[in-house]
Amino acid sequence: MTEHEVQNRLNFLDVINSFLFEDIPVEIKGVTLYRKRNILTDGEKICISQERASLRDFISHKNGEINEKQVRNYKVSQKIEDKINACVIIIKQTNWHKTYKRNY
Repeated sequence: MTEHEVQNRLNFLDVINSFLFEDIPVEIKGVTLYRKRNILTDGEKICISQERASLRDFISHKNGEINEKQVRNYKVSQKIEDKINACVIIIKQTNWHKTYKRNY
C-alpha cells in the first residue's frame, strides 16, 4: 500500500470505530438505556484496533520513528471486512457521517 492508501484506510477505520463505539439510545420496557452498536463482537473490534495499530506502525516507519522490523503487519479477515461494509451501508442510510462530522 502507498502512504496515501494507508492514511485513507486508517481514517476509514477510525470512522468505523467511532460509529461502533457511539452510545445509542435503546428503549427497554419504557426505560431508555444507552448501549454500543453490536454489529461486531468485542473480539472483532479488537481486530480492527490491531489493523489500525499496524497502519500507524507503517506511518511511523515512513516517518523514521521506528525501524522496519517493528512494523506489525495485520489486516482484518474477510468476515470482519464484510461486517465493516455493513456498517458503511448503515452509515450511508442514516446519514450518520454528517452527525459525526458535526461532533468532531
